[in-house]
Amino acid sequence: MLQPFDVLPRTTAEPDAEAIWTDDRTLSWAELEERSRRFAQGLRSVGVDAGDHWALLARNRFEWAELSIGNGRAGARSVPLNWHLTAREIAELLEDSGSKLLVVADELADVGRAAAAIVGLDQILVLGDDYEAWLMRQSSDPLEDGPLGSPLQYTGGTTGRSKGVIRSDQAGRASSLAETYSRWGTLTDARVSRCCCAPRRTTHSVVRCSARRSPEAARWRSWMRGSRANLAVIAERQVVGTAMVPTQFIRLLKLEESIRNRFDVSSLRWVLHTAAPCPKWVKQAMIEWFGPVITELYGSSEGVGPVIATAPEWLERPGTVGRATAVLELSILDDDGDDLPARRGRDDLCPPHRRRAVVPR
Repeated sequence: MLQPFDVLPRTTAEPDAEAIWTDDRTLSWAELEERSRRFAQGLRSVGVDAGDHWALLARNRFEWAELSIGNGRAGARSVPLNWHLTAREIAELLEDSGSKLLVVADELADVGRAAAAIVGLDQILVLGDDYEAWLMRQSSDPLEDGPLGSPLQYTGGTTGRSKGVIRSDQAGRASSLAETYSRWGTLTDARVSRCCCAPRRTTHSVVRCSARRSPEAARWRSWMRGSRANLAVIAERQVVGTAMVPTQFIRLLKLEESIRNRFDVSSLRWVLHTAAPCPKWVKQAMIEWFGPVITELYGSSEGVGPVIATAPEWLERPGTVGRATAVLELSILDDDGDDLPARRGRDDLCPPHRRRAVVPR
């Protein structure tokens, strides 16, 4: 028996309010809710059942939100593919994941079809007119509540072939999607209740995890532009939250001061950064510019971590990557692999929690 539920709280509270915005299109919360329901039904119609895999090859575009939420509703496993990969590399991931469907952006359709042909995958859905027509043929009724779908994230493959990461902390029920996603926002100190932006590629796990704050409260805008244009979007839309990497910080800081001063970034309340070490001078300069709103996440796609450092904590101990969260134990080892004791007066940095992660000196 169907159990109708809105996984997005603002669907009921503010159905006509803006949920997603891009350069050429916006979606209301009601539209996002309906489209995510239709996509979940569509997955079932092509044989992608709960626990099955399907792949997505697309640059940043508005459909990412409905595809992600629809996947959560359907209990499936989405496989985000990096659009920089070759057809052969994409084919390896399609084969390894056992994906039953490939959703591909129209401008990447040729490489997507070539990859699918290598592994004999014949179910391909092209974003654009074909996708819109297909989506509108699907029912807008919610699926029966079941397991919460999640992404199968592939690691970068720097030490060999990319490996799919299966994490035990992605379990739950589809009806609790908003609650599950919002826990990430709480964990990363996200003080966000309105407009947020994703200036990184949405295949990156941090951008998608940061966007999980949106089902609870915020609206999201995804863009891939130069540093000056990114500042313009922050100022124009009064952006309050975003996720970046240190390279983006450096590019922003390389802008002439006269250019940086043109843009009001005082609306920012939360900027998450991760993916690489951030030089001290960069972090200091960004905090002086954006304010004490920058939070660092130190962890991995495999689920080790995260360690979180807020701006006030970093200013107190420049260079720190933060404190252990409630499910993590930090251990610093000597050359023989033995635990080193905590410094006197610093025992609070290594609380005795459940999970163990080794952080090299």
